[in-house]
Amino acid sequence: AKIRSLVKLKTLQDELDHSENIILTLAVALESRDPYTKGHSVRVGELSKLFGEYLGLNEREQEYLRKAGYLHDIGKIAMSEQVLQKADKLTDEEMNAIRKHVIVGEEICRPLDSMKSVLSTIRYHHERWDGKGFPEGLKGEQIPLMARILSIVDSFDAMLSSRPYREKRTLRESISIMKDERQSGQWDPSLIGYFIDMIRARGGEFYADD
Repeated sequence: AKIRSLVKLKTLQDELDHSENIILTLAVALESRDPYTKGHSVRVGELSKLFGEYLGLNEREQEYLRKAGYLHDIGKIAMSEQVLQKADKLTDEEMNAIRKHVIVGEEICRPLDSMKSVLSTIRYHHERWDGKGFPEGLKGEQIPLMARILSIVDSFDAMLSSRPYREKRTLRESISIMKDERQSGQWDPSLIGYFIDMIRARGGEFYADD
């Protein structure tokens, strides 16, 4: 009976791992719908893990960040390509649809036990330090630490990526923007300081300063 129980547990774990891999693959496949974000989730995941290491987080927390980075935009799978690739200003309806992607992403990942650790990071990575973010308008340290970390990395990689509405910025320009806007209210100002120091030291591992 004990052996049967262990085999059943191992089978269940294999199924969970398989389901997790499907969701991770789906997150990467999502980017094929939008050429402007190709590679974004992978870079955000790996850079978030590196930032976690730089901050002294343990290996499990670093892995949480990597996984959350891969999955942070998975809720956009419910959005149309027309909205994702729109170059003109978004309507209020379109903006509301985009803002819902964090909630949709959380719901996609919720059924898997192995994803429960990253749900709040996915949900809150668009909250702002000044309370003007979404979906709940959390402020300061009300925002979970992992979400504050991911928010910085996500924004930074977006600056270095081309978008329908603007050209990409260089590594140097992106660092300068974050330095200038450190006290603007979007990001945790203390974390921004650490992030800039890390990027100056190791940013070349991810981005070419062209």
